[in-house]
Amino acid sequence: MNTNQNNGSEGFMLLVKGMVIGGILGVLFAPQKGEVTRRQLKKKFEDTTNDISAKSENVKASVEEARDNIINGVEDTKEKIVNKVDDVKDSLQDKADDAKKDVKKKFNGMESQSIRN
Repeated sequence: MNTNQNNGSEGFMLLVKGMVIGGILGVLFAPQKGEVTRRQLKKKFEDTTNDISAKSENVKASVEEARDNIINGVEDTKEKIVNKVDDVKDSLQDKADDAKKDVKKKFNGMESQSIRN
């Protein structure tokens, strides 16, 4: 056999092998039919939409929980302030009542002294 024939048959075999490998790769990576692609795109869109909806529900729940915590905190603080104001008011009222009693005692004591004199 001639060296040119060996090179030619080896080249032909490489060409055939390349065509087989190319065909297999072409089938594996070939674009799908339009219907299959549309189904996959629709499924991906639905999955993404569902994912966004779930995340937005989580955010909404977190915001509502934060709002409720703030409202409860404000209500608790308001209640504490009202109770403190009531305590101060009662304390001041008690001091005012005691002061009135002291003034009445002193006044009555002064009247008693002036009647005696």
